[in-house]
Amino acid sequence: MIGREQLHRQLQAVPRAVRAEITKTLDSVGDSMVAGIETVNPLPGTIVIKHKWEGDVGGAVLATFMGREFLKIRKIIFATAFTEEYPRGGGGFPAITRWFEFGTKLRKSKKTGKESGFIVAQPFFWPVIRANRSRIRSRLSAAVRRGVNRVQKRGR
Repeated sequence: MIGREQLHRQLQAVPRAVRAEITKTLDSVGDSMVAGIETVNPLPGTIVIKHKWEGDVGGAVLATFMGREFLKIRKIIFATAFTEEYPRGGGGFPAITRWFEFGTKLRKSKKTGKESGFIVAQPFFWPVIRANRSRIRSRLSAAVRRGVNRVQKRGR
């Protein structure tokens, strides 16, 4: 049987341990998601996929993973495109990634009658995210268990 003070110390240590485990897990999840998306990227070199902690990604196609129930830690995976008109230093042109992910319909110019702008959807971002969603949830749950178990082992 443990004393009241020891139990209090253990309960106070749980959020720190869980935060550390979730942070490590989200870093590895980000790396694996970026690697998976890169394998099916329709424009390698132009469309760049990255992950980062919270912040603005400038309108790019993105997915967010977070331990909602656990401390609200967020990891953002996003894709944006860089072209000659939109170089790497300036934030890129995220619309290109949306065009390739979701496709565009045929547009017809009223003046010339020319048709342009048709891009067939080539989903590369969301299929990888959806395919790994349950694996990510289980990895986050395992990280929480590891954090709690670490505190329990230290307390004995």
